[in-house]
Amino acid sequence: MIKWCNLKGAGLVFLIPIVLISGGCKSKGQEPARENKEILPIVKWKTVEAKDIKERLNFVGDILGEDEAVAYSKVPGKLLEKKVSEGDAIKKDDVIATVNRDEVGYTFEPAPVLSPLDGLVGRIYLDRGDKVTPTTPVARIVRIDSARIKIDVVERYIPLIKKGQVAEVTVDAYQDEIFKGTVSTISPVVEEATRTAVVEVTLLNADHRLIPGMFAKVSIVTDERKGVPVIPNDSILAENNKSFVFVLTDEKVYKRPVTLGIREDNLLEVKEGLSAGEKIIVQGQYGIEDGTLVKSEEIQ
Repeated sequence: MIKWCNLKGAGLVFLIPIVLISGGCKSKGQEPARENKEILPIVKWKTVEAKDIKERLNFVGDILGEDEAVAYSKVPGKLLEKKVSEGDAIKKDDVIATVNRDEVGYTFEPAPVLSPLDGLVGRIYLDRGDKVTPTTPVARIVRIDSARIKIDVVERYIPLIKKGQVAEVTVDAYQDEIFKGTVSTISPVVEEATRTAVVEVTLLNADHRLIPGMFAKVSIVTDERKGVPVIPNDSILAENNKSFVFVLTDEKVYKRPVTLGIREDNLLEVKEGLSAGEKIIVQGQYGIEDGTLVKSEEIQ
C-alpha cells in the first residue's frame, strides 16, 4: 500500500510516496508485533520390542578336571627315572616313575610310582636325583573329558540356584566363545566364615580345550521369558514405590504405570502396562507432566 504524505519547507510542497508494509503509517513509539511461539520439551523415544530375556547370577572360579589325583612314592629314596611326560595319556596303575630306595647296606629293586587313575599327566613335580618321601608329590594326573568349576554363592542367592540350571562359561583363552554347562552339585551347608555355599558347575570338554587352572566367568540362568515386551532401565520412573513410563502418542506424552518382571543387563520385562510396538520416552522424561505436548526424536 502506498500513502502520500505532505512535507513543507521553504514555501514548497513535496509529495513523497511512502510504502506502508503493515497497512498504514505507524505512530511514533509503536513496537512491531512479535510471534508468540511455545517452546516444546525435546524428548527421545524407542519402540517397545518383544524379546527373549534371561535373568542371571554371575560368578568367577577356576577350571578343574573331572577327576584329579596326585601320585606319591610308597618308599623313600631318590627319583631314578621318569617313565612319562606331561600331557601323556595314562591308565590307572601305569608306572609314572621309579625310585631308588637309598639305604646303606641294602640293595632294592627300583620302586615304581603308579598312576592313581586314568587320565593325562598334568604335571611332574620332580627331576632325576631329587629326594623322595612318601609325602612328596611326584606327579599330578587329571581326567578332563569333562570339566568342573566350583563357585561360592552367598546365602541370599542360594534359593535361586537349582540342579540342572544352565550355566554359561567364558574363559580368557576363548573370549568370543560361550561354553554351556549345568549346575551339578549344591552344598547343603553354608560356611560360617564366608556365609557362602559351594556350588559346582559341570560341562563337557571332549576337545580338552578347557585346561585345569584356567580362570572362568560363570553366568547361571535363574529365570527366562520368551517373546515378552522389554524396555530399557533408562525409561523407568518411580513414584510412591510404583514404576511408570511415559508413552508417546500424537506428539504428546502420557504417564503409564507398568509392572516389571525379570532383568537382563539394562533390559527389564514388562508384565503389565505396555505392548510391543508402543513408543516410550527414554530421554527427556524428567520434569514433564501427563499430556504434555513435546518435540520428539527416535533414538536407535
